[in-house]
Amino acid sequence: MPVRDVFGELRFKGHIKKSKKCRTSWIVPNFKAGVLFRRTIFYSKRYDNLELNSLRFALLHEEGHHQEKQYSHLVIAVDMLVIISSMVLATWYAGSDLHTINAITYGLTPIYIWLLLASFRLFGGAIQKDELKSDSFAAEVLKDHYAISKPSEIVDRLLKAVTPAEKHDSIGYRLLRLFFGGMHPTDEDRVRRIAEKVDRQEHK
Repeated sequence: MPVRDVFGELRFKGHIKKSKKCRTSWIVPNFKAGVLFRRTIFYSKRYDNLELNSLRFALLHEEGHHQEKQYSHLVIAVDMLVIISSMVLATWYAGSDLHTINAITYGLTPIYIWLLLASFRLFGGAIQKDELKSDSFAAEVLKDHYAISKPSEIVDRLLKAVTPAEKHDSIGYRLLRLFFGGMHPTDEDRVRRIAEKVDRQEHK
């Protein structure tokens, strides 16, 4: 079933806010809640053929990121404040000399990149809580409103479809885990947490 149809169903039932939109993106590897565009959930068209409940969970997980304040947004905001402040200082120091401003900015770029990477690694534990809370939000909707007694099984199938075993061994995936590994819990941990926190709870 197309992603947009499932998104429309979830929005109609009130599980996703009425103000939200769903759009494709060639940059997004699978599904992504907009950070700057907070009224949008982005997705890759390659996942249009996922099973119905897997799509429901994926979209609800991204909606979960917009339900509460996120540590990841706070980290990005602080990093951007540091970057913008340093650029303003560089501009003030250089006066109107554009060449000096450019030289300072280019010189600081590697530091900016390191700052972003280091921040996500340093605050990885807090950021992982964002993911686990979003997982719980999505799993609880599936259990309470779609009569799915074990949402963890849906999540397990979804994660295996989005990141199959062969992809885990790819260089690109390993680099992502190296630099951004602290942002997401392991797939096994996510499935286990849902089994413990949601599967075993009685229906509300």
